[in-house]
Amino acid sequence: MDDAQLLPHTSFNFADSDVTLRSSDNVLFRVHRANLMACSVTFRDMFHVGKETDEAVALSEKSSTLAHLLAMCYPAEDPPVDFSLLASGDILDCYEAAVKYQMWVAGLALRSFVEPVVHMDPFRVVRSAHTLNDSVLMQKAVKATLELDILANAAEYRVKAGITWTSLLEYHFRYKREVTEELLKMQKTVFDARLAGRCYFCKRDISLGYGASRAAVEPWQELILRMVGMRPAAWPRQQLVEYFQQCIGTGSVGDQIPTHCQHCTRNEALASGSSRVYVDTWISLKSRAETYAPTCVFKV
Repeated sequence: MDDAQLLPHTSFNFADSDVTLRSSDNVLFRVHRANLMACSVTFRDMFHVGKETDEAVALSEKSSTLAHLLAMCYPAEDPPVDFSLLASGDILDCYEAAVKYQMWVAGLALRSFVEPVVHMDPFRVVRSAHTLNDSVLMQKAVKATLELDILANAAEYRVKAGITWTSLLEYHFRYKREVTEELLKMQKTVFDARLAGRCYFCKRDISLGYGASRAAVEPWQELILRMVGMRPAAWPRQQLVEYFQQCIGTGSVGDQIPTHCQHCTRNEALASGSSRVYVDTWISLKSRAETYAPTCVFKV
């Protein structure tokens, strides 16, 4: 389309402009080289080696993104941009453009608004981090995706994640597999410590009924099945820590905890010689739950 047929942006249509930028949605920005060169290393290098021309410089960003960035090149013209009012996608578009054009002041200002978006829109942030080759931002965003059920809104997440989608699916699968394996190892420790399993007196299934604090504790088998079946891949750290803390109650290292068989009287359970366990086991399991982290690495 001929530039003469395009409409200029109302806020960036200076009569004395010496360069015209054209957005991807065909909006013209008639601005000044000096302002762009002062704020962007990329534009400074571009105009330093390039020849002056009346043709518009075509850019890949949409007009709304360019308007926000150019506003930071003209701080005296309009009130500062309030990025907190922008949608998460717009913040990320502006941040990507600021880094692309090496507008470091704008990029630094935007980065503080990008951090909250990591938890609001992690799949979109993963895509931006991949585009910018930002490994720190990538790891934060990938970790945040683990808190979500990746299959619950697969169509939406796929669009947001873009080229990283297949890698994210594979990573969630491998991460969940590691989490499940660790939960089953933890269950073996619980059973080996005779904190659940079969009552030695009546030979029927039992579960921990009371901790040292006498507070009711959810049966371990129910807890573990629920956690293994959870769709988010993240390690259920908080649930495990709370469970083991309830089991520990007010106990300390070396203390013994009576367990309860719901099928036997308490005297019968005690007579079996298997209904007391050391609180050390619970303390160890709680520490394990707090510190465990899967080892699989995300790669695109």
